[in-house]
Amino acid sequence: MSHPDGGLCLKVWQNGPMLKRCLPFLAVTVFLSACDPPNGVIVMGEQVKEPKKIISLSPSTTEILGSLLLDNVLVGKTSSCNYPPGIAGAIVVQGTKPNYEMIVNLKPDLIIYDAKLYAAADIDKLKVTGARLYRMDVNSLNDLQEFLLKFGSETGEATMASKTADEIYAAAEAARAAATGPKVRVAVVTGGGSSLYAAGKGSFLADVVKACGGEIVGPDGQKFAQVPVEQFIKEDPEMILTADAPGQLFADPRLSTVTAVRKKRVFSVKPDILLRTTARIKGLIANLSTLVGDVQREKAGS
Repeated sequence: MSHPDGGLCLKVWQNGPMLKRCLPFLAVTVFLSACDPPNGVIVMGEQVKEPKKIISLSPSTTEILGSLLLDNVLVGKTSSCNYPPGIAGAIVVQGTKPNYEMIVNLKPDLIIYDAKLYAAADIDKLKVTGARLYRMDVNSLNDLQEFLLKFGSETGEATMASKTADEIYAAAEAARAAATGPKVRVAVVTGGGSSLYAAGKGSFLADVVKACGGEIVGPDGQKFAQVPVEQFIKEDPEMILTADAPGQLFADPRLSTVTAVRKKRVFSVKPDILLRTTARIKGLIANLSTLVGDVQREKAGS
């Protein structure tokens, strides 16, 4: 596209309700750009080169690239990255740990990673690649929307980022509007028996549960942590989402008095959906909102 006067085009991200939610980020999402700049986009008055070779070091960040249509420049991924389908050609550069030699040889200009998965020592090793390191640290739905907008604007995909953030916002707002009944205690777990892990009260999933009319039952903190069975029983979740088969929770006699188990409100969710921080969360929000609503109506009628 070319401007009839050959001048600069002013592009402003401004899309309905998201404008109110993301006011602190207007400095990022409002940018001047020459129409079809030859070497990249202009962000905040400064030209930024669009990445041509990206390495993603977590399944969540790989999905983010896919949602912004950047999977076509993905050259390296982890062994756990399996979505979207367009990433099949990217080389696996990490199993349990990153293969730094392979990463260097691929000569990426951007490496994106999930901050929760890497220690400072790992990041120091990545710095020697000379690539730009891009950190994703998301603990709420608002964090995810803001991250999408910022990352999209800095990689030439502001339009797609805006669309994706809007969809997440719309799903969350619909869930909040539907959540009119009493709070439902929800646990999000993996494993079972002596290895029961639950999502923390400060986690991304805790915010998802809150948006849907629930309150998280689990340990303090932002990560999954092991929970003693006695504590789990005492907190008595009314609904359980698990990344595993629910059978092991039903089979544990110690959990027979837990409301979620007793009333058969234990739901298995595909790990790729439940345990990743991605645009696909909008589907989980819609389904969880329905499930929580069912429990709220049941409680109201009892």
